[in-house]
Amino acid sequence: MDMDTKISDLTLSLYDSWVGECIEIVKAELKTHNLELDVSFWISDDWFCPDGVVGIGIPFYLLTPELIKIEKQEIGKAEGSTKRECLRIIRHELGHAIDNAFKLRTFEERQNLFGDSDKRYPASYIPKFYSQKYVTYLGDGYAQSHPDEDWAETFAVWLDPDSNWKSKYQNMECMTKLLYIDKIMREIPKLKQKVFCKKKVDHFTNDDRTLREYFNQKRRRLKISKKRRIPFELKKISTNCNESSLANFLNKNKVILKSNILSCEELKSYEVDKTIQELIVISKQNRLGLKRDTQTPKIKVVSKFVQNYTLKKKLRGDFRIYM
Repeated sequence: MDMDTKISDLTLSLYDSWVGECIEIVKAELKTHNLELDVSFWISDDWFCPDGVVGIGIPFYLLTPELIKIEKQEIGKAEGSTKRECLRIIRHELGHAIDNAFKLRTFEERQNLFGDSDKRYPASYIPKFYSQKYVTYLGDGYAQSHPDEDWAETFAVWLDPDSNWKSKYQNMECMTKLLYIDKIMREIPKLKQKVFCKKKVDHFTNDDRTLREYFNQKRRRLKISKKRRIPFELKKISTNCNESSLANFLNKNKVILKSNILSCEELKSYEVDKTIQELIVISKQNRLGLKRDTQTPKIKVVSKFVQNYTLKKKLRGDFRIYM
């Protein structure tokens, strides 16, 4: 696909795709709880539910295999590109939509449990994955980023028929939030829906940006380099080759590497995960191999490097999650 193609010129259909099937699955989940929410879905440039709108934007890149592939190449991932992940994000965004529809953020108990919705969204945050005050669902400790995201993540866990939330969170502080959502959702069929707005925001047919412009803007927002430079420390153990063999080694030995590295009490599991994933991308982009060391086993060399590099990243504050 030509990167100078305008987004508005793409031929896309939401309900003729597997994404449309995911939407119908989650709508059926709502019905099992007698929640007949009048919600709209439209094609946009990202996942989002605008404030005050009972509707959800679905990113255009999910609607063809070629666009998913390009998104992964340009951004490093394509959020929602598997059925499981797509279902999870729709459930999360429905949490925002139902909040908008019934203005639940104005309820005193909701504010006491989740916090003030008017709190300003941060540009980035550092999650505390050990906290028991929040559910975990989409990853990156997203519930910790803002009170409204805490609400949407907790709603998604409650709605997901496979979450087993009553057992998984039974001894955690966040159970109070889940029980509140369970209670308020039982009451909603009796409540009057206050917002029926089905406004479509930033529909893709109005987006005159080229694919190139879209990806450049998205990389800047997420602070992603198109081609990541090779860290100085990595140059000491790597060499140029044509096979990306270092990336293959990192991918194949993730579990062993983490086991070796997490003996260092200063590091958290997610920090090591993010470092290894970053190094896999860099190694693929630059086709790096591992220098031969006849005296030291490869796994020991790489484990030591990844541990030291992760520690350095942590000291620099590199593990912030950008919104």
